[in-house]
Amino acid sequence: MLTTMTNENDIAVDVCTFVLPREYCDARHASDPTWQAPTDKLLTDMDLRLVANPPMSQEIIACPGATGALTAAEADAANMGLKRMVSDDPEIFQGAIAAVPLKDIAHTLHVLRNNVATSDSLLGIGLPAIFEGTPISDEQFEPIFATAEKIQRPIWLLTAESTTTVEALAGLVFSHCFQRHPRLLLIVHDALTGAPTAAATVLAPLGNSLPAGLFLDTAGAKAGAIADAVGVFGAAHLLFGTGLPKDGVNQGDDGGVDGPDCDEAILALAELDAASVSKEDRHAVRCGNWDALVSCLPVDIPKRFVDKDEAENGESEGTGGSED
Repeated sequence: MLTTMTNENDIAVDVCTFVLPREYCDARHASDPTWQAPTDKLLTDMDLRLVANPPMSQEIIACPGATGALTAAEADAANMGLKRMVSDDPEIFQGAIAAVPLKDIAHTLHVLRNNVATSDSLLGIGLPAIFEGTPISDEQFEPIFATAEKIQRPIWLLTAESTTTVEALAGLVFSHCFQRHPRLLLIVHDALTGAPTAAATVLAPLGNSLPAGLFLDTAGAKAGAIADAVGVFGAAHLLFGTGLPKDGVNQGDDGGVDGPDCDEAILALAELDAASVSKEDRHAVRCGNWDALVSCLPVDIPKRFVDKDEAENGESEGTGGSED
């Protein structure tokens, strides 16, 4: 069972946000010159990102759209870019969610074994809820779950196509994935939007004791839904996440820092702070559960957050990680 670590500064960790590495864009354009990159400035403008980022928080980043329908070259480019961004902006990013090319299962397993297993910046991989019409619970993807469990790295379950992560989670439950892989680390993104009742229904067959490595993030959840989720699942199974920037949410005509995305990033943390839960449960969701999960990974994840007061006094700890 994961135990909550003490985080004296209570630095929030947003376990699922998105960025757009230039290496990924270059690879996409090389394979498809008609491809149009998303235009949201928060995906590429790190100065703007610093303003939008809630005070005293860090992010785990993924590449938007990189949820399986990639070539091996595109996935490798995305991961190279994600690693660079973690290294370039340690004050914002603690780590990244690696992209994998599900059309090439062999290369997906290569990414897990050779890029993720020993990395201190690529912390796990992202999988879509459904890939080209096939649920992620299908047996063809079983080697991915087995390998992720073996190397003790988390899988992020991300929304894709017309299905939801809750439906994908149901598929994993009824395919007995958690019985086959009791040490699997799975983070379900966007599972609490509206209310936790749907997720509770699909998880009911697992009984009152959920797998220790199963987590739902709070993306899109209001304070009431977060409080309900703590009551239904227990705070130990929740992680703070936003999924920002959201599609179709822009910074406004002037491209400044007062646009909706910047507001949303800060308001998401305010919803957690407003939830009617204990101080201990709020801390667990805000950062404690993530700190505990990271402490179980087989490599040391460096402290990349720069304490602003220490930095001003010239006493900041090193923030960079080793090269992967």
